[in-house]
This record gives sequence, C-alpha cells and structure tokens, in this order.
Amino acid sequence: MTAFLQQQAEEAISGGVATEGNQNLGQAIAELPSLIKMSDKLTVACVRNFLENRENKGIFQAINQDAFSCNVGVHTGWLRMAFRIRNINFVFMISPNA
Repeated sequence: MTAFLQQQAEEAISGGVATEGNQNLGQAIAELPSLIKMSDKLTVACVRNFLENRENKGIFQAINQDAFSCNVGVHTGWLRMAFRIRNINFVFMISPNA
C-alpha cells in the first residue's frame, strides 16, 4: 500500500501538478513521498483496520498522529488517509467496495 501511495505522489510530482505561482505546493509535493515512507506503519495499520472492520462490521479506530490521519466517513464508509505538510493536506481515499 505504501509503495502505491509513493508511486501516486511521485507521478504527481513528475506530472507537474504544482503551478509556478504556488511554490509552497510544489515544495510540499516534493516532500510527500518521504512523508508517506515515514508513515508506513501507520498506513498499514490504517488499511488493515479498515479491511478488518469492514468485514466484521466493527467500529473503526481512527488514527491522528503527527502529520498522518486516518478515518472512515460515517455516511459513505470511505477510508480517508491524509498526509499533512505544513498547511497542505494530501488525501487518499479508498472505497468500501474496493
């Protein structure tokens, strides 16, 4: 999972997502792959908890630690993982039907 998230971040960087006028966003995008790598254990715990609770219909245990947060939408059931770099959130979402 972490490798996939890193690949998505790196593709965003190489695709020139940031505009020249938004240097902060460009810097944050450049830092995102390393933040994802540093959050590896939290990401794995988040996805594992999501899958286990989805199958057992249990209560999802949200994670909010440092620059990483993970929760499930009450109404949608979507998993939401956010990586924060300064005031910018990069959000990855997974459908409950995935």
